[in-house]
Amino acid sequence: MIRRLFIPDLHFPSHDPTARGLMLQAARDFKPHEVVILGDFFDCYSVSRYDKHPQKMFLDLQEELAVGVTAIERILNYLKPQKLYFLEGNHENRVTRYLANNAPVLLNAVKEPRELFGLPSTAAYIPYGQGGWINFDGLYRDWE
Repeated sequence: MIRRLFIPDLHFPSHDPTARGLMLQAARDFKPHEVVILGDFFDCYSVSRYDKHPQKMFLDLQEELAVGVTAIERILNYLKPQKLYFLEGNHENRVTRYLANNAPVLLNAVKEPRELFGLPSTAAYIPYGQGGWINFDGLYRDWE
């Protein structure tokens, strides 16, 4: 039987470090074969279309992404899963929407999301809004 760790909505760098640490401790005991990130792992607050709170605007996008990329590296090094699945959430999709709305000529010139988010080439990457189903041994997830 394959053991999977599903990780929803950590919102790096706005995450709760204590909750993340507890999740990793429990996950280490669980010894997952696969890790499934269910989206909104990154917050991408700096490129959100919503009004920003002045006290929360302390990082630019590159700094925000660096915190999350480091977290993915730590998860992979700590748990050593055989497979990583990354389902892009609406928060990660903020980067694409920001470029499309504010600098469309750069949309195809910047790194692909997989690279921006520091995902290994072996990771399964499912873009936001990609219709369909993913089957985890009879457990289906609709990502429409």
